[in-house]
Amino acid sequence: MRDEERSLLEQTLAIVRGLSHELHADLPGIDRLDASASIERDFWIDSLARVELALRIEQTCRRVISDRALAEADTVRDLVQAMLRAPASATAGALAASPILDAGAAAPVAPTTLLEALEWHALRQADRAHIVFIDDATGPLQMSFGELHAAATAVAAGLVQRGVQPQETVAIMLPTGREFFAAFYGALDARAVPVPLYPPARPSQLEIHLRRLAGILANCEARTLITFEGARAVGHLLRSLDTRL
Repeated sequence: MRDEERSLLEQTLAIVRGLSHELHADLPGIDRLDASASIERDFWIDSLARVELALRIEQTCRRVISDRALAEADTVRDLVQAMLRAPASATAGALAASPILDAGAAAPVAPTTLLEALEWHALRQADRAHIVFIDDATGPLQMSFGELHAAATAVAAGLVQRGVQPQETVAIMLPTGREFFAAFYGALDARAVPVPLYPPARPSQLEIHLRRLAGILANCEARTLITFEGARAVGHLLRSLDTRL
């Protein structure tokens, strides 16, 4: 094993153990688990907690993990292999090279909502990059303020056409990407309440994931689910679990 891989294994295992301790203080044996233990089954770090895990890895290890690799990794060792395939984190440098606001532009006047802030930027600097997505296969992909605003407007029109009412909850089960942000801001634009759900990553854990999602959907009383084409079957299964979808 190379020194770089050994160092990443030690750092990542410490991060995973620390997050597991924070989430499940009464879970026994966390410190005895090694890099081959399952992140979800043994450390009890579920899909939502993986977002925090990815942030801590980037801050500590200066490595970026794509959403796909993060979702598909079963063990700490899998995470490290994904990191070794990914470039060192360049997030800070990318943001410094492409500032959110033009030097000569006036500052926004205290927007009260995310949608107001997006509209302000889309009107004044539509072509400026707003979001940068990290993808192992294609490299960094950008989405501008104008692109996000246009996509959100289209989603909002579709939701209204389908009868979504103001203050109604809209569940969003999409991987992090252009479609997710378009759906999130589109729901806001339709005056609905977006409820993000992490999509299932592995078929072997589909049933457990669906039952967890069914509880969330029932609690928030969502009647609309925005998801990707490949998850249509998931939507049908959720209907069978006594949700209102």
